[in-house]
Amino acid sequence: MVTAQKRAENVQDVPASISVLGGARIAAIHAIQLTDYATLAPGFQVDSGGAPGRTQLTLRGVSTGSGGSAAVGVYVDDAPVGSSSPFVQGNSFALDLMPYDVDRVEILRGPQGTLYGASTMGGLLKYVLKSPSLDQFQVQIGGDVAGIEGAGRIEAGARLAANIPLVEGKLSVRFSLYDESTPGYIDNALTGRKDENGLDQKGGRVSLLWAPADGTTVKLSAMLQDQNSKGVAAEAVDGQTLKPLFGDLTNSHIAAQPFRQTLDFYDATISHQMDWATLSSTTSYLGKNSKFVDDLTQIFGPLIPVFTAGAVAAGQTPVSTRLSIEKVTQEIRLTSPSHRTFEWLAGLFYTDEVGRDLETLHGLDLQGAAIPGLEPFAVFNEYSRYREFAVFGDATYRLNDAWDVTGGLRWARNWQTNRQDSFGPLVTPSSGGARSSQQVVTYMASTRYHFSKDAMAYLRIASGYRPGGPNLPFPGVPPTIGADRLVNYEAGLKSEFLDRKLLVDAAVFYIDWKDIQINAVTAGGFNYITNGGKAKSQGFELQSTLVAAPGLTLGGTLAFTDAKLTDNAPSIGGRSGDRLPLTPEWSGSLTADYRHAIRGDWTGAIGADYRYAGARTSLVASNPDSVRLPSYGVFGLTAELTNGRYTARLFLKNLTDERALLSTNSARGAAALAVSILQPRTFGLSLDAAF
Repeated sequence: MVTAQKRAENVQDVPASISVLGGARIAAIHAIQLTDYATLAPGFQVDSGGAPGRTQLTLRGVSTGSGGSAAVGVYVDDAPVGSSSPFVQGNSFALDLMPYDVDRVEILRGPQGTLYGASTMGGLLKYVLKSPSLDQFQVQIGGDVAGIEGAGRIEAGARLAANIPLVEGKLSVRFSLYDESTPGYIDNALTGRKDENGLDQKGGRVSLLWAPADGTTVKLSAMLQDQNSKGVAAEAVDGQTLKPLFGDLTNSHIAAQPFRQTLDFYDATISHQMDWATLSSTTSYLGKNSKFVDDLTQIFGPLIPVFTAGAVAAGQTPVSTRLSIEKVTQEIRLTSPSHRTFEWLAGLFYTDEVGRDLETLHGLDLQGAAIPGLEPFAVFNEYSRYREFAVFGDATYRLNDAWDVTGGLRWARNWQTNRQDSFGPLVTPSSGGARSSQQVVTYMASTRYHFSKDAMAYLRIASGYRPGGPNLPFPGVPPTIGADRLVNYEAGLKSEFLDRKLLVDAAVFYIDWKDIQINAVTAGGFNYITNGGKAKSQGFELQSTLVAAPGLTLGGTLAFTDAKLTDNAPSIGGRSGDRLPLTPEWSGSLTADYRHAIRGDWTGAIGADYRYAGARTSLVASNPDSVRLPSYGVFGLTAELTNGRYTARLFLKNLTDERALLSTNSARGAAALAVSILQPRTFGLSLDAAF
């Protein structure tokens, strides 16, 4: 059961391409970040900047690289947790939720603009969290230990969850806590630091469910998460060959590059069921802060002797960035009962988001002390505010028991302000601000036909967009960024065969994308966002599951994505026909799981998976700085012994110790590239007890 269309329904009845990854599957492979499980869903690409939370998501090839606002939306239950503004780098810092208290992850491919609004052009990642039970007392406690190839110490984690009915059938509370410490495995050839990318993930959640009357529920939740990485999981490689320059699992930079992301998320959901409709209200508050340092000494360090007239021969120029978002949302919906001849949904949405992007380029000597007159070297301090109001709805009419049609619309209007102050010896001091207002209409139309209770085909047309916004008033810069929009045409089949032992879901799609938001730079070196030409993406997705024998389940996914520019895009070095960045042409996965009763209540299980991602580029192919990242394949193994109360799991991630190159912000042909890599081979034991 999924809530992709904002009503509970079987995933096989939804006329759209959706993957669902259950919490049990995620726990079995000991997934603690998106890169551990994302490629189990066809066509879902996660590019890591070397730490959880430093993450970019791509679906169906809808990407022009880093920067700007997100093209894939992220929700926790019914509330958005990503930025809608183009001014806080929302595209590069998607929420990577530690999945301990996650019931399932829903991945919706293709634009979801009608029901989910802005910044869901490529699709949607939806974390559905475990809800309190009103009548079941349960406590679960667990922990894990693991060894990582190249790490100097072991990984260790602990977790606790409890569900406590306070008034049976009326009031219940659920809470969870976790603390996961992952050792570093990257050494620094320049400074001699060992294991510099150690990671700590801590967090907790409490959720209160109250049912004051039949058909009425109130759920209040609070969630905190703190992801603190002492450095990034990146390796220094040769710019031409992509071979390690200083040895395996070794980077080279002078300044430390920590990354920390904290999340405060609170939401209240009220639902009241009437005979003719269900009234729902979701209110949420998001506070998200990302702090990180990038070492730019190779670029700006040579300027230090110039600006000090040779008094300081060499130094460091790290840039520290702080991104902060405070976001309040309110959604109210009326939803008709399901399984009627005529079904409908209508809603109102409002959000108010305040963002800050503070970037400071430091001028330090080799010992890390401030250089007088050069600290700070340059400061860019940007404030933004994004407000949006939207009206949306859809309706489904059943022509007969087998055939129905659906249509939906969303009208949205946003108001934005943006201000930037810059100063320091490296830049000309400036201060300026701008405002904008835009309105956008998105739509969706679909039809589905059930050949039988186990087979359904559908056609779907849907549009999506990313909000534009105001540009700062600089010479040669357009005053506003227009919203970029796309239309997705899709046909799909969802079917079960062999007495429901074989499931096959397939979809083909074509996307027409115009007014693409792209990065540009003025002759004076000022970076801004503008609208480019057009692009298209076409391909297919396939996912299948087979119960091959009692206890044995086989699974497979396959995605083909052909995403290209159809116009020249000079500002990003792109030419018509260039493949869009970050998306492999081919990707897929294979899984096998066998479960068998052993003795009494005890059951044993073993599992294996293989995940493949084809080659992709960091930027559009013709850009001289674009790096071609090679394909990779990763194996994983699991084993489990459980009696329902006690569970022991063995897990082995990245069996062959593959050095999968995930992303880079460096330029092709440079003497050294810093390339983020997948976590090396990891072997561990996880223990859980439930009471």
